[in-house]
Amino acid sequence: MKTTLEVPDDLYREVKSRAALRRRKIKDYVAEGLRLALDADASRDGKSFGPLSVFDEVRSEPLHQSEAVHAMIEQADSARKDLWRDES
Repeated sequence: MKTTLEVPDDLYREVKSRAALRRRKIKDYVAEGLRLALDADASRDGKSFGPLSVFDEVRSEPLHQSEAVHAMIEQADSARKDLWRDES
């Protein structure tokens, strides 16, 4: 999805510089920052129920066996159900 953001000039220069140093596109660098901000909010609330939370964990480790991926998803699903029970 495309969108327009207004950011201060100094912030944009810093983002552009850091993205270039890491040989990444600015849009990828910004998207990663937004994901980190969402994760921080979720962890502060103690709730990370979004569908991306499971897949972020999967992406964080190089997994090559589908069994390991399925196990990680089941573990996250179980933890989510436990949290739902605790809130009831």
